[in-house]
Amino acid sequence: MRIALFSDVHANPVALEAVLADMDQQQVDVRICLGDLVGAGPDPAAVVDKLRQLNIPAVRGNWDEAVVHNRPFKDETYIREHLRFTRERLSQEQLDYLASLPLKREWEWQGVRVEVFHATPDNVMDVVNPDAPPEAVERQMASGADVVAYGHIHRPYVRWQQGKVLISVGYCSLHLDGDARAAYTVLELGDDGSVSVTQRRIPYDRQRAVALAEQAGLPMLDGFRRLLMI
Repeated sequence: MRIALFSDVHANPVALEAVLADMDQQQVDVRICLGDLVGAGPDPAAVVDKLRQLNIPAVRGNWDEAVVHNRPFKDETYIREHLRFTRERLSQEQLDYLASLPLKREWEWQGVRVEVFHATPDNVMDVVNPDAPPEAVERQMASGADVVAYGHIHRPYVRWQQGKVLISVGYCSLHLDGDARAAYTVLELGDDGSVSVTQRRIPYDRQRAVALAEQAGLPMLDGFRRLLMI
């Protein structure tokens, strides 16, 4: 069984399209989104509609939560402006969908427990980086699931510990690791309960994403360009 784990779409349908197309080529059986569907990108409605159309299960991220409650998670002009922009482009039905997203989700396939959340099991904001100390890793894996996956930090990595694995799955949009390509993770579960992890990097038309942002009047456009390395 092949499971695609992706996160941090950030209202960038161009990146999302490229990642979904690659998932089709990889012949994945299940796709799961780990939050931040919206925020800091040009077309939040298109992203929400695409995930709903494809029945992709998701958890909520910090941007999703902020947009639903109209409450910035930091007192910064960039966040306030993008929050306003995003809410103006979402219908009440789309906001209700974002409000319905759970903090975390869990499945069991072929005897393997898989838990996903956006940042930590307890909230959508805490940061657990690749070099996190053992106690932080233990908190991430406190449920005892065989596979624990999260997003939020925009830095993909895989960390094995006593036969279990912690995965930062990557990001569709807005890199923080110096690689402008979209990144997502393929989890493969064998019939014998074995687990293998592949992290993929997908190029996409970043100029098209910027053009979409220009057309939409995305606030603080230079910041968006910079995070797309344009």
